[in-house]
Amino acid sequence: MIIIELFAGVGGFRLGLEGYKPKGKKHHYSLENGYMKGKRMKKLPHEGFFITGLANQYEPSTKTTQHAAKVYLERFNDNTLINEDVDLLDGKRILDKIKETVPKKRQDEDLILVGGFPCQDYSVAGRLDLSKGMKGKKGVLWWNIYNILTDLKSNNRVPKLVLLENVDRLIKSPANARGRDFMTLLHCLHYLGYDVEYMVINAGEYGYPQRRKRVFILANQRDTQLKEPILKHAFPFQQTSQTKILELFEPNTTKEELGIRLEDYNLGWDYNKTPFQNYGSIKNGILSTFQFSEIPVKPKVVIKDLLQQTSDGEIGPEFYVDDDDIERWEDAKKGGKIKRTGMNRETGIRDYIYNFSVGTMATFDSLDKPFRTIITSEGGKTPSRTKHLIKVVDGKNGKFQQGPRRLTPLELERANCFPDNFTRHDEVSDSRRAFLMGNALVIGVVERIRNSIINNLK
Repeated sequence: MIIIELFAGVGGFRLGLEGYKPKGKKHHYSLENGYMKGKRMKKLPHEGFFITGLANQYEPSTKTTQHAAKVYLERFNDNTLINEDVDLLDGKRILDKIKETVPKKRQDEDLILVGGFPCQDYSVAGRLDLSKGMKGKKGVLWWNIYNILTDLKSNNRVPKLVLLENVDRLIKSPANARGRDFMTLLHCLHYLGYDVEYMVINAGEYGYPQRRKRVFILANQRDTQLKEPILKHAFPFQQTSQTKILELFEPNTTKEELGIRLEDYNLGWDYNKTPFQNYGSIKNGILSTFQFSEIPVKPKVVIKDLLQQTSDGEIGPEFYVDDDDIERWEDAKKGGKIKRTGMNRETGIRDYIYNFSVGTMATFDSLDKPFRTIITSEGGKTPSRTKHLIKVVDGKNGKFQQGPRRLTPLELERANCFPDNFTRHDEVSDSRRAFLMGNALVIGVVERIRNSIINNLK
């Protein structure tokens, strides 16, 4: 199966689906059971099932230096990456690139399009009532995915599978019409001939080292035969509510008619509450959705399992926090109402004053828990309630450097199940490496989905 990887970042989807064979190593990098010290290099089951034909990565905010693309090229120097604005991609260009990069005997294999499309307009890092969802600058990038799928279909190479990832807020945005954005996305996939399964997955509950909650969307061509639903098979759970059934798309509804209904909020539910629960599937226009609770994996991988050791390299003084600065970190993590200036999404000017209510956080993160969600602002010395601060006590064995400090790039990579020092590059600073990991996904989650795809495709 040939991978088309959009919004590739440093290649998280590719790592999870295809595996990673470091230079000079015989075996693929595999994290099927999360990051396990001493067991990181092992043969990948069904090696070679997936092969990457094209990857696209472009960060418009850093036009002069494309940090993620530089890392991608360093690790996957195989001509698959197009480091240009996604607006410049179309079906023909993608298929031409596949002819260049995929061996001739494999070029007729089924396609899978994957991507974690940028999520700032849905993210919990911003206020919900300021979120514009799919009408926001970043949310519009969904339409690039749709247009590419449409164009591939016109070239008679519609992908057999589509695998997407985003923040779970997507299923209830925007605030003034909850569920409309997700409904729009589902309709687009339905219109292109897909059935869809979606699931809100908390990586930390399934044995991975980060409490990162994301919605994964798996679409398959309607004639695809599956032994079991792919996401449901990959992530066991306990159903906790009755299944709700909703006919989203009447058989003869045209794209234009549904567009009018979307704009008029006329889709059969109260827009004050999203109809989408944390698991759902849509077949032939009928949505089945319910709430579930995870069946947790034990033991969990926690921060202390992944700490950088002295054998991994020295931790520089810039990561350590002086006693005088601890008070600043304590203040940053206090609860209460904070007056903030936000971005006015209508004008693009930071002139929106609002009160932001937050709870108190512990100054130091517990080493006995998985990492909290890593976000793009994790790097840098400035105290912040969203950044991790840890206190390492070594004991007598000299295995760890002691003291209160921030997380290192190596630890942030391990939090996402990346190979050690995967993002190390001469032109990428430590702060930028942290930014890249804030934009990344937990590779172990993708690998579980990978194995379920292989096991359930008939």
